[in-house]
Amino acid sequence: MIDLRKDIGKMDRRITVKQRSASGVGIADSFGKPVKDFEDLFTCWAARENGSGSANQEQDTARRIIYPSSYTYYLHYQGTVTQSMRVEDDEEEFEILAVEPLDGKKFLALSVEKIIE
Repeated sequence: MIDLRKDIGKMDRRITVKQRSASGVGIADSFGKPVKDFEDLFTCWAARENGSGSANQEQDTARRIIYPSSYTYYLHYQGTVTQSMRVEDDEEEFEILAVEPLDGKKFLALSVEKIIE
């Protein structure tokens, strides 16, 4: 875990937290699958750390490189963030799996997983 009180400079990634759009309710695509529209809630600076476990280490297997798909983002506390939201980082979207306030609600840890659709 990153100690942001000492390493605030590690918050070097510009991320966007997205919430489900109200207009997305009840809308379906041509196959009848519900469309999940998300809109920007806020943009902020954050630090990113690879998720734990060997499955999240970059691997080179059979000449294929497999990149980590889960991370933890650390940002300044925002009370509006929930698990039903998403994080966008460098044009990739991640589903928020857990939201954890840190250091007396000064910071927030978001455990995320890459969305593959």
